[in-house]
Amino acid sequence: MKKTITYSDQQKEVINYSGSQLLIRGIAGSGKTLILLKKARDVAEKNPNETVAVFSYGNPLSDSAKRQLESYNLPNLTVKTFHSWAMRTYCLVFRKRKIYMTNRQVISDAIKEVSTIYPKHRFITNKDLKGFIEEEISWIKGSDLCQREKYMKEPRKGRGGKVRVTPEDREVIFKIYEEYEKIRDYRLDYDDLGLQLSRNLDKIPDEQKFDHVFIDEAQDLTKVNLMVLCGIARKSRIVGADKGQKIFTTSFTWEDVGLNIKGRRTKILRNSYRSTKQIMELAYSIQEKDEISKDEEFTRPDLPTAEGQKPKVIFSKDIESQHQALSEAIRIIQREDPDAVIGILSRNREHMNNVQKLLNRERIDYKFIQSSAKKGDQEKLGSHHEPGVKLTTLHTAKGLEFKYVFITDVVDPPTYERLGDDFDWDIERRLLYVGMSRAMKQLYLFTYGDRHNLIDELGKPFYEKVMI
Repeated sequence: MKKTITYSDQQKEVINYSGSQLLIRGIAGSGKTLILLKKARDVAEKNPNETVAVFSYGNPLSDSAKRQLESYNLPNLTVKTFHSWAMRTYCLVFRKRKIYMTNRQVISDAIKEVSTIYPKHRFITNKDLKGFIEEEISWIKGSDLCQREKYMKEPRKGRGGKVRVTPEDREVIFKIYEEYEKIRDYRLDYDDLGLQLSRNLDKIPDEQKFDHVFIDEAQDLTKVNLMVLCGIARKSRIVGADKGQKIFTTSFTWEDVGLNIKGRRTKILRNSYRSTKQIMELAYSIQEKDEISKDEEFTRPDLPTAEGQKPKVIFSKDIESQHQALSEAIRIIQREDPDAVIGILSRNREHMNNVQKLLNRERIDYKFIQSSAKKGDQEKLGSHHEPGVKLTTLHTAKGLEFKYVFITDVVDPPTYERLGDDFDWDIERRLLYVGMSRAMKQLYLFTYGDRHNLIDELGKPFYEKVMI
């Protein structure tokens, strides 16, 4: 049975827009994805002989979109992730039967090669900067800065990140990039797909193109990936984005990727309909400390009208005490609300694995929400639409929602001391904001010890402090 949805005036304005290009800037919980899918469905229904594609961020969000559209039975409407489409298209364009992917060890090997030239440079000696180098190589490919001259001159505005990069640093980074390209040989990485397809748009087969292309969470796609998606749209391209949820270090302008969003071609959704006023007050208290809130494309939110309980921040003395508090909170909610969907969100896989061990020990049933499960855990993959406990990371939770949200291990990352001023607190703020704004009814943050910078930044009037 199809659910009847009432749309706000802001949302109706977006739905009724009939132009061939549109940017929808919507805050977390504004219904941006819902409206994007509604528009895609309307176009598919009105034009049964034209093809429509929705490109979603990550497999969980793509699966959720498919679920919302499946009852409409529209054979001309498809939902994909960029990389699932790009892998098949790459094989067709370059006549490959199989793609061999590189691994993270290649970065380490490239750094080792360059160490003979720059033995004392911090990008060689500081292992905590390896992640930054990976992101920088991704930025080089994602922005097609693969020639030294282009990379050396490219402004870093919008690149994000707090690592200082001097002209000498760029020389070292580009040398690592060149070694990386040599060592990986015929193998590809995920950034190669968009890069190579953007350079060969004219070779993309017609059957891999679409009349109408809809792109969700566009702020986290690379410049070349967006160029490709806009390039395969024959008639219209509709894009949804929110700078406030930008969790990857991409940089581009909409004009760069082939989108004209001037004048009435930009619509803004400022209201959150997912969460309560109390949840979003707390979420906004961390977002306002993020540098991205000063960006000209940042969408300033309006508080929801729905009332609810204040979020709880649970302070424990150590990780074991946190785990005890977490398991008790899960049992209380499951006893009071047996059909509840509880999302347990972790900063990384290590923290998620620790929660998994806890749930196994306490015999609490759970499912993963992630692109793929570890070997032996494939049967544990689940959906955020189904009742029960769901484990995922803050990155993967983008675009999803849960009645109850538990965010664990909100403590200072171990790299902070070693990176000093180079550590990017803004990314941590943004990830926490994304996680908090997944909560529909209640939000719980768990921390322990005395190292919790992000907790200290939260607005104290907006949460209930619980000491364990």
